[in-house]
Amino acid sequence: MGIRASLGAGRGRLIRQLLAESLILAGLGGVVGVLVAFLATNAAAEMLPATIAFDLNPDASVVGFVLLLSALAHLTVVSPGVFGWYVGNLKKGINYARWYEYSLSASLMIVLIGMLCGVCDLGALLWHSC
Repeated sequence: MGIRASLGAGRGRLIRQLLAESLILAGLGGVVGVLVAFLATNAAAEMLPATIAFDLNPDASVVGFVLLLSALAHLTVVSPGVFGWYVGNLKKGINYARWYEYSLSASLMIVLIGMLCGVCDLGALLWHSC
C-alpha cells in the first residue's frame, strides 16, 4: 500500500485496492466457512443414532445470507469513514469492531441454544436468561 502511494497512486485507487482485497478475503473466508459447515454437518450426522432423523445440511439461502453478511462486514471495515476509526483504535490497542462482533455472536448463540433445547418463544427465552 505504501509502495503504491509512493509511486503516485491516488486516494481513489488505494480505496479501490482495499475494497478489492477485502472482497477477495471475504469471499475466500466465506467459501472456507461453507466447506467447514458441510464437513461438520456430515460428521455430526454420522455420529447421531439411526433412530434420530435430522437434516443437518445447510440450506442454500442460509449459505448465501452468511456470505452476504461476511462481505458486508469486510466492506464496512474498509470503507473510508470506518477504516480510519478502525486503524486508530487498533493503534491504541482497542478493537471496538471485535466487541460488536462478539456481543452479536454471543447473543445469537444464546438464541440458537435455546431453540435447540425446545424454547420456541423469544419472550420465554429472554425471560429465562434474565
